[in-house]
Amino acid sequence: MKKIIVTIAALSISTLTLQAQTEKGTKFIGGNFGFNSNNNSRNSENVSKNSSYSFNPKAGYFISNNFVLGANLGIVYTKTRYSPSQTENNIISFGAGSFLRHYLTITERFRFFSEIELSWITSKNEPTKNNENVIKQYARYNVYSANLRPGLAFFPTKNWAIEMSFPLFGYTRQTQKNIFKEVDRSSDYTIISDNFNFGLSTLSPLIGVNYHF
Repeated sequence: MKKIIVTIAALSISTLTLQAQTEKGTKFIGGNFGFNSNNNSRNSENVSKNSSYSFNPKAGYFISNNFVLGANLGIVYTKTRYSPSQTENNIISFGAGSFLRHYLTITERFRFFSEIELSWITSKNEPTKNNENVIKQYARYNVYSANLRPGLAFFPTKNWAIEMSFPLFGYTRQTQKNIFKEVDRSSDYTIISDNFNFGLSTLSPLIGVNYHF
C-alpha cells in the first residue's frame, strides 16, 4: 500500500512539474538549425544546385498560462551554383521577428501548439561570379512576412523541450532592388511582390530545442 501511495505521489509531482513549464512567469530560450539542398533543372542543359544553412535563436516569456510571447533572430546563408555556365550566387540573410504561441496539453509530455509569427529579413545577393569575370550587378532584398504554424512539443525532462512545426498559412511581401555597379545608376530598378501560401506543408518543417526555466 505504501508503495502505491509513493508511486501516485511521484507521478503527481512529475505532472505538476511538467505543467509548470507552461505556466505564467516561465521563460525559455532555444533555437533551431536548418539545412536544405535541392537541384532544379529547366531542361537537360540548365541545372542549378541550391544549398542553404540557417540558425534561429529565440526566447520567450509566458504572459499567462500556456501563452508565450517571444522574439527571434535569423541568419541564413544560401549558395546557388548554375551549370554549365559555372556561375555562382551567394546570399547572406539577417532577420528578426516576434511570435505569440498557445500550448494545448495532450499528455503529460506532449503538447500541441499554434504560433503566429511576424518577421523581417534583409539580404544582399553578391555579384554573380564565373570562371572568367564578375558581373557588375547585385540585388538587395527586404522581406516582410506573417505566418501561422501548428506544431508539437515533446518534454523529455522538466526543463527541455523538442519541437517540430509546419507552415499552414503565410503572407510575404518582398522588395527587390537591383543595383548595377560602375555603370549608369539610372538602370537600377525595384521589384515588389506579394505572396500568399495556404495548406499544411510537411516538406518545410522547423525542428527546435528549447530550455524552460
